[in-house]
Amino acid sequence: MDIDFIGFDAPTETLEFYVPGHAKYDLSVLVPIYGVESLQPLVVALQAALRGLNATTAANYFGPWRRFMLQGGLAARCKAEGSDIFRAIMDRAIKRITKYDVERSLSECFERLRNFDDFSFTSSTNDKTRAGFWDGIKRLNKLLANVGFLPHFTVSGTIPHLPGTRTPVLADLSRDIGRLKSSDSWLEAEDAALKENIELLQLLRDELEKEFAAEYKLFREGQNIVFGDVAPSAPQIDEIIMNAGISSGRLGKKGSRRRFEMGLKLLYSITYDDYKCASPPSRVQNFIASAGGQSKLRPYLGATPRALHSAFVIILIDTGWNMQPCADLGRDPFVGEASRGRRRIKSIGSAKTELTI
Repeated sequence: MDIDFIGFDAPTETLEFYVPGHAKYDLSVLVPIYGVESLQPLVVALQAALRGLNATTAANYFGPWRRFMLQGGLAARCKAEGSDIFRAIMDRAIKRITKYDVERSLSECFERLRNFDDFSFTSSTNDKTRAGFWDGIKRLNKLLANVGFLPHFTVSGTIPHLPGTRTPVLADLSRDIGRLKSSDSWLEAEDAALKENIELLQLLRDELEKEFAAEYKLFREGQNIVFGDVAPSAPQIDEIIMNAGISSGRLGKKGSRRRFEMGLKLLYSITYDDYKCASPPSRVQNFIASAGGQSKLRPYLGATPRALHSAFVIILIDTGWNMQPCADLGRDPFVGEASRGRRRIKSIGSAKTELTI
């Protein structure tokens, strides 16, 4: 192996060229291997070969071909067999490239691409992706032959189609959705459909219940903080902010549990008790932000859109997708004030019956 083989993956010079109507083409990754001077004739040939092609088509050819040149250049530096074409480009001896040299290098490339355990050119095991690489490499080399940079050659080979190697698309995933297996009678088909719908609804309800329970857990934790003695009262917190500033050690460090609890208690009083802070509004806002911000604190104080959505759909599922029970709840279904984090709510069936949540 040549000594200068080390460090080829870190280009130190850029080499780009343009074709009218196309995005720029970048050959910088090849510079450490071939050298700028050796690549200049290739740039001229590429500009001639790609001119007239659709920009998207040319880009699809260029990407795999550049990988082909990179792998071939590395092989030439290691003096590997079948790399004569790349060594000739390095030595600026294009005229010594023969038809046999081109066909041999392309055949080696094809064998690597058709081997789905070889990742020299692509890490994909998708047969369509590998076929696209082979097509791009082959076609761009033919275009270079048409402009006289390479001798004309003949190569063949098709990347085999392997079922199961392609990434499923939406059409593949949705093909069987909503379709039932063949049944002997309509009654059997209806029973199967009903069973499947029940299972799917239960699956949906279980996931929504988990979401609601997670949100409710945060709410109960917030209620314990707000109505507990773990943090000073809102006026006491306000006084500390006004006299000592938000950096006071009595408020806890930024990101600490103590500051979070004090920020939560102050935000609750401002939101629900109409507490008016004596401290400057900007200072109060900065303190709330340092405690986590309103987006983090709000779930601890009340129902979030996520919790309301979960509860709404759960009610719809449990009532057979009948929206009337939701309408019967009214805009303010709660009775009385909160006591230790608990509220009383009128039941759907009777305004006289009360439930505790």
